[in-house]
Amino acid sequence: MRTPAIDNSFLRSRFARRMFLLFVLSALVPAALAAMLSYMQTAVQLREQSSRQLLITGKSLGLEVFRRLSAAERELVAVGQGMLRQQADGGAGWSASATGSAFTAVIAIPGKDSAVGSAGAFPMLTAVQRRQLEAGRSVLVLRERTDGTSDIMLVRAQVPGASGSGLLAGVLDYDRLWSLEDLYTEPDGLLVLSDDGSLVHGTPDSYRHYRSVNGEGPSNGASGYQTWEWEGARYLAGYWTLFTPSGFSGPELVFVLSRPEAAVLAPISSFRALNGAVLLLSMLVISLVAARTIRRRLQPLATLHTATRRIARGDFGGRVEIDSDDEFTVLGDAFNAMTTRLADQFTSISTMVEIDRLILSSFDARFITATVLGRVRDLTPCTAAALLVLDEEVDGRGAVAFTAAAPEAAIAEADVTLSQRELGLLADNPDCLLLQHGGHDLAFVGSLAWPDVARILVFPLFIQQQLAGAFLFGYRALPEEPEACAGLRKFVDHVAVALSNAGWEERLYHQAHYDTLTNLPNRALLKDRLQQALARAQRSRGIVGVLFLDLDNFKLVNDSLGHAVGDAYLKSVAAVLQGSVREVDTVVRFGGDEFLVIVPDIDGVVDPVSELGLIAAKIQQAVQREFTIDGHTLHTKVSIGIAAYPKDGAEVDELIRNADAAMYLAKNNGRSRYEFFAPELNAVASRRLQVEQELRAALARGEFVVRYQPKVAGGSRELAGAEALISWNHPQHGMVGPSEFIGLAEETGLIVDIGAWVIRSVCTQLAAWRDAGLEPKPVAINVSARQFGSPDFTAKLFAALADSSITPDLIELEITESMVMSDTDDSIARLADLRSRGVRLSLDDFGTGYSSLSYLRKMPIHTLKIDKSFVDEIVTDQDSYAIVAATVYLAHTLGLEVVAEGVESPEQFRLLQGMNCDVIQGYYISPALDAELFATRFLGQGRDLRLGGRMP
Repeated sequence: MRTPAIDNSFLRSRFARRMFLLFVLSALVPAALAAMLSYMQTAVQLREQSSRQLLITGKSLGLEVFRRLSAAERELVAVGQGMLRQQADGGAGWSASATGSAFTAVIAIPGKDSAVGSAGAFPMLTAVQRRQLEAGRSVLVLRERTDGTSDIMLVRAQVPGASGSGLLAGVLDYDRLWSLEDLYTEPDGLLVLSDDGSLVHGTPDSYRHYRSVNGEGPSNGASGYQTWEWEGARYLAGYWTLFTPSGFSGPELVFVLSRPEAAVLAPISSFRALNGAVLLLSMLVISLVAARTIRRRLQPLATLHTATRRIARGDFGGRVEIDSDDEFTVLGDAFNAMTTRLADQFTSISTMVEIDRLILSSFDARFITATVLGRVRDLTPCTAAALLVLDEEVDGRGAVAFTAAAPEAAIAEADVTLSQRELGLLADNPDCLLLQHGGHDLAFVGSLAWPDVARILVFPLFIQQQLAGAFLFGYRALPEEPEACAGLRKFVDHVAVALSNAGWEERLYHQAHYDTLTNLPNRALLKDRLQQALARAQRSRGIVGVLFLDLDNFKLVNDSLGHAVGDAYLKSVAAVLQGSVREVDTVVRFGGDEFLVIVPDIDGVVDPVSELGLIAAKIQQAVQREFTIDGHTLHTKVSIGIAAYPKDGAEVDELIRNADAAMYLAKNNGRSRYEFFAPELNAVASRRLQVEQELRAALARGEFVVRYQPKVAGGSRELAGAEALISWNHPQHGMVGPSEFIGLAEETGLIVDIGAWVIRSVCTQLAAWRDAGLEPKPVAINVSARQFGSPDFTAKLFAALADSSITPDLIELEITESMVMSDTDDSIARLADLRSRGVRLSLDDFGTGYSSLSYLRKMPIHTLKIDKSFVDEIVTDQDSYAIVAATVYLAHTLGLEVVAEGVESPEQFRLLQGMNCDVIQGYYISPALDAELFATRFLGQGRDLRLGGRMP
């Protein structure tokens, strides 16, 4: 068809030119604006969906890595057991092949000659990690690699709970651990960071790029999205934190996935180009037929304009109908084709996002199944669909959920059993399998109520490379698009991820709320269950019983037969307890050999004493039997304390505390019995009240005495200072040590006044020594949490210093970690203020509390004081020696002075000297002395430290 020439008269007409220009502007500007709005809206949706996809994929990768760490932990346990058998059999029972494929190296540390591979430098373990190892748990540590990434090491005790048994450390195979191509095909966009911002996995160039823009990276313990610009390119990212401290006592791992925004917006690049072509074509057509067809030609453009804006709003349902004999018809068809393709893409993305949302928000496999079966019609024109999920425990057994792919179609379920031939057929066709409906390839398909289905596409479903089920799509006729199978395969893979994560979520919830040994609810679930029972009882005016159980003489079982027998014994008792209560009752392992039973929903008109007494008697009768554990016959008896809501308490903690008190009454009354919480138990409280009154009187009568225990320099043995220790010169009981009354003083609040008296006494004594011509040394004063938290603590301290004319550097305040952890920011600010004003600060009992290095480096302290429990065993226990040596090194690295307390032997003294411990304190040097004797022996002329104790 020839293109008509443009009429010259049209070009000469001013009105025509104006109308032509107006027509062009009126038609093309809205079309261009609509295209721009459509593109912008589409781009926004693609960015949001891509960011969400990156976050969800990051979580999937994190859970996969957690699963691999768990598998590696089991392998390490097997290796340790093999080593022990090898040692027991004189070399038989274990070989290097036992390491499997999860590790590149496994090494025994120390005292073990067997090693696999080369672990290289072994990172230092913290005290918390040491205690985790002693409890039989594994510890995760990081070791920097030469390329800037980090190896992950799993460490565990060779014999959990056995002192000095040595450690077993495994270096995970870096390439195998991070082989995540099945879940994520863009490795350059993945970074795994530790909680201190260092690189664990990823390319160094990507890491430097990320750090240069984002600094330390996202905050720990969180998930979310990020965007940034680098060298003119914009990037989208999602991050998710894997909480490894709860499972491995190691650093948190943050998974950061990023994609260039250009790649995200690539699917709409053709859309942008097509719109440009549409605009050019529109201008050409308008130029050719402007005068005669201007009115008729406005209608197609208006139609396109409306449709474009509809697309910008996300509505792809309508079609453009243009009745014309020229290019506008082609344009309408192209626009409809583009709309259909965009609709398919957005529907597919929306469905995928819905499945991914389930991964984050739900771990109910039935809900996931119902959702995906209800959405398959959005992906493919099938007439029916089914989801087969195989049982993990029984080979070949499974459940199939199926439905006709219609909006209101119901979902039916059936149990099925697949033969080995059918399982092999699915496993051998991992991509796709085409079946005839009514055939015999998969027998269970014939039982599905599927009308009008001729052909079936079967996509095997794999989880961790294991056949886990299949997704079936039934068609009257197969779709013609070649990419249809690829899209469905991706959809099925997303379903597999959702089901896999549902299983992991269920297992993680169970680990957090149930005891790992007995599988009973733990304390975390106890409070929730008991709170719910109290809420129901409050509404119905009912009664809730709390039974506190303690096995009699359980410690003898552990001490005489070992912890393995003790653990098996506890599992047997837990099973008996679970079977001896009602279905609505909850049996909780409270800790050690203590159990707690919640008895809810007791009718308010029932006598609770009779009802709960019958339940307690039934439990005792069920438990008091012989258990045969590992060839040993154990006779079980249990003491039970009973408290009831609302008579014995209205709050969770109060009921548990009163039931515990009643249990101790049962213990005191002969064991193997049950007792109710009664007013008689208040006798204990009365005794505590009497002691409290005596403490108040003692402060008023001046019965407290301050003694001073010297501290010497580890190298020169010169006097370095002293610690002020308070005693109570009781009128009837004589000299009472601080351990007998400080706890009660702390609970009652008297510690504030007692502590203030100690500070004033020390300041007065320092002034007296100074006025007598002696050279006073710094004196350390213990400060309780309650005293430190009082609003006027600092004012009272400096008032005492001013009254005695003592400089602040002669006072050293000993604080504990627990004091700071209650309100970290405020406490550290108060400590910084004290330090800035000249007061010396010492962190007492280091290693027995939180021992967090992140807080230690923030604390404005001068001195680190190693607890006596570690010093006691440095001569005989290699682990204690290593902990103390590491603590000294750590403190010196941080610029802190180290004090070791509780030194009682020359061997301990010499070992601490060898560690370069700055200051040493203990009975080996001298016990605490009264002020006069301390001055004579340590401050006077011709003083000799040997006079103060046994130190030569």
